[in-house]
Amino acid sequence: AIDYARRKEIWNLIPGICVSTRGSLKCLQLFFNKGLKSINKIAVDKSAGVHKLLLEILLREKYMLNPGYIEMEPNLDKMLDQADAAFVTGDAAIKNIKSNRNRLDLGEEWYDLTGLPYPLGFWAGRQFTITADEVGIIKKSFEIGSRNFEKIGREYADSHPENWAFYHDILTHDLSYHLSEDVHDGLMELYNFAFYFGYIEHIPDLHYY
Repeated sequence: AIDYARRKEIWNLIPGICVSTRGSLKCLQLFFNKGLKSINKIAVDKSAGVHKLLLEILLREKYMLNPGYIEMEPNLDKMLDQADAAFVTGDAAIKNIKSNRNRLDLGEEWYDLTGLPYPLGFWAGRQFTITADEVGIIKKSFEIGSRNFEKIGREYADSHPENWAFYHDILTHDLSYHLSEDVHDGLMELYNFAFYFGYIEHIPDLHYY
């Protein structure tokens, strides 16, 4: 979503589909050693990418914190040895949720702050590069995937530590896939915060195919 705002040229969104969450987001977790107010340095998963921006927005806007950051490999124990907190994403976050560590779920924190879904991403491309038929193919791909969440969960579990029902629950309960009005509002709220804190140079208009 932030990459869209940083583009100098006009990009169009595929209408109707988007990945978002209205609460728990197991793949984005901040673990910390003590209280939040004691956080001065955070070790960040090197693969966190633009999700680090969400962390910074939440800490600055909700908790009035502006700590320093260091990038590390996503090994939670080593990260918490080197810093007061550790921001991990993806499987590295999911596998540590059941630990007894202090943590913030960034999806829950965003929803608590804004009352709006957090947009993880959407489909977009340059103007005039995708035809109406190709937009239809992309939408049909989404429809096929949405009918096969159990199969996707089972295949993913074959090479990951949790059982298939755990991953199926993420796909069917943690995430939503429709670019609805409240998701649009959540996207614009993200842009408002990103602009206010200087992460983007302008708040973009949304253009659709």
